[in-house]
Amino acid sequence: MKSEITPEEYESMILACRRRASKLLGYRQMSQAELLRKLMFKGERKDIAENAVLWLTEQDFLDDAQYALDVVRHYMKKGYNRWRVTQELRRHLVPRDFWDDALAQLEDDETERYYDE
Repeated sequence: MKSEITPEEYESMILACRRRASKLLGYRQMSQAELLRKLMFKGERKDIAENAVLWLTEQDFLDDAQYALDVVRHYMKKGYNRWRVTQELRRHLVPRDFWDDALAQLEDDETERYYDE
């Protein structure tokens, strides 16, 4: 039984994980933490999954700040209140650092829309 992975096998695993991660993002947008969790659930090693998430972030395919704004926008359009929207941000594993900016920007948009009508 082979216990060590060769550098070539490791590189192959990284590339396969990047492909899998890209495919998952093709289905729907998600946060970095959400993608990492999903990759690990599907059997990827943590270090390899982290590499894939980092690579996709560097390639600008993952952006937690933009994703937070998109989540807020989506659920506010559905009529959710601020508390319920924050629950959705938590459910989607969006880092807390991005919540306030996304909520504030959308509340500004709502205020402008109200006064423009």
